[in-house]
Amino acid sequence: MLGTLRAGDVPVFRQIAEHLRRGELRPGDRLPSEQQLMDHYGTARMTVREALGVLKGEGLVVAEHGRGVFVRPQPHRHRRRAGSNA
Repeated sequence: MLGTLRAGDVPVFRQIAEHLRRGELRPGDRLPSEQQLMDHYGTARMTVREALGVLKGEGLVVAEHGRGVFVRPQPHRHRRRAGSNA
């Protein structure tokens, strides 16, 4: 669970995304359920679903039917060496 999330002016998805950027949520971590997010933020299910949809669209999370929403693994980035043609 995202214990340090806070209700307020910052949208739910932006707070979760910030946790991802700071490394507080690791690849494979499960996000709180829709109900937990609704209870925490005092918001409607549709608002939570929209927030999760934005995160999915940004490629930050993936939903697994019947299991939940998880932080996606970071894509492997190939570094090119100086002078390399690859």
